[in-house]
Amino acid sequence: MPGMMFQGELKKNNSTVKVRLILFHFIDENKVHILFSPHIDISGSGYSLYDAKKSFEIALSDFFDYTIKKKTIKDLLKEYGWKFKENIKKPKEFKVPDIADVIAKNKHVSEILNNYPVQTIHKDYNVPAFV
Repeated sequence: MPGMMFQGELKKNNSTVKVRLILFHFIDENKVHILFSPHIDISGSGYSLYDAKKSFEIALSDFFDYTIKKKTIKDLLKEYGWKFKENIKKPKEFKVPDIADVIAKNKHVSEILNNYPVQTIHKDYNVPAFV
């Protein structure tokens, strides 16, 4: 479903790392389109999928801008279950948590899956490498 893919890329000093996240797309009882990333607990919404994508892009950009400036991004991602490895060959390597772990730990994700027909989208995108 290429029309539903999130086409975002985040760059900071041209240093990024590609990660694969799952986005949930669903329409709530008010006919509002929601795009939600359970790996980073961010969503965007709008009365069309296009509007939801734009809203998601803004929320994602704000998330990274704010948490990087406050120097809380690594702690927050660890709280969400992300793993970080550093070694000589690969200075930074991220491991996004398995979706089953995210569902088990986040009641909000379970509620979405239990109450709405959800389409899942696997999307690779870049996050700042200095996390």
